[in-house]
Amino acid sequence: GTTTIDVEDRWYNEEWKKMAKDQPMPVERRSLWAPTRRREQGKLECWVDIISATEARYKPPINVSLPPPEEYEVRVVIWKLHAASAEIQDFFVKCQLGDGKPQATDTHWQARHGCGSFKYR
Repeated sequence: GTTTIDVEDRWYNEEWKKMAKDQPMPVERRSLWAPTRRREQGKLECWVDIISATEARYKPPINVSLPPPEEYEVRVVIWKLHAASAEIQDFFVKCQLGDGKPQATDTHWQARHGCGSFKYR
């Protein structure tokens, strides 16, 4: 999506200039629009810091790099299995997230009418 900011309008606005000198610029939450959609396609958090070349020499740039990656644990709980195709059958569910190790539930023996229940975490 895209968003539009009228930088020229802000540059010539005295109120904007005064605010920029007195305090850090506020973070704006702007809508992202796609030309083929009627609804917004997301949000962008940003701030616009407009300064002259002279002011830029004395104002250090702000570090906006990504934070270091973190590890998370994902837990999947499978309680029931519905609409399987057999009248009586043994069921288990096996899943794998990304390149991780595949894991399987316990086996629900002789499940009737295509429904199985799992009480295992």
